[in-house]
Amino acid sequence: GDPHPPEGFFMYLCGGPEERWPLADQFCLLGFVNALFVRSRHLMQLGGQEEKEAANNGLLYVEPILGKEISLDFLDSSPWPISILDIFLNINQSDVVTFAEYSKRNPVRPP
Repeated sequence: GDPHPPEGFFMYLCGGPEERWPLADQFCLLGFVNALFVRSRHLMQLGGQEEKEAANNGLLYVEPILGKEISLDFLDSSPWPISILDIFLNINQSDVVTFAEYSKRNPVRPP
């Protein structure tokens, strides 16, 4: 069968000089994570309980595909518009909020 989604990306990072980019299957791990976020946002906006559960399952799936201890999370240094914080903020929630929106609503006072 096909490998688990992050395996090719992990092998590219850790497999040595013989590994080539782009991956042979053209799979983009960070694009997949962003697609899961967009899908979850859409499902949450539909408002039904079944849709919200599916949205939550998509967000929960991000953690294992980013590897043990989220070791493959390079979202902050990528051109993709979300971060792992966007994912974690929306797990088990009813409405989607980005980290940027959350930060504006809940500012942290300077030390």
